[in-house]
Amino acid sequence: MPDQAVEEILESINLHRSFDRGAPHVVINANKVLSSKVVEGLEIEAEELPDGVKARLRVRQGVKIKPPVHLCFGMLPETGIQKIILDVEIEDEAEV
Repeated sequence: MPDQAVEEILESINLHRSFDRGAPHVVINANKVLSSKVVEGLEIEAEELPDGVKARLRVRQGVKIKPPVHLCFGMLPETGIQKIILDVEIEDEAEV
């Protein structure tokens, strides 16, 4: 089911053909992480909440991440509540 849900979310925003699962990313449906990929120096942690997700994204000191980090928060079905609490930390001399 997670792969099918990822495809549905990406298709709903017209990214299903161009999305590179090998690139750094996190895909969240409602409060569940469906897919994620990190690279060296990138940390992504997610905590499920009853009505959403609390996520932490950290790029470690001095790390330079060239490809874009794709963050996709979606909701299947079409209606509902998804609260997103996002904490992003880019340490000294890091780039993303």
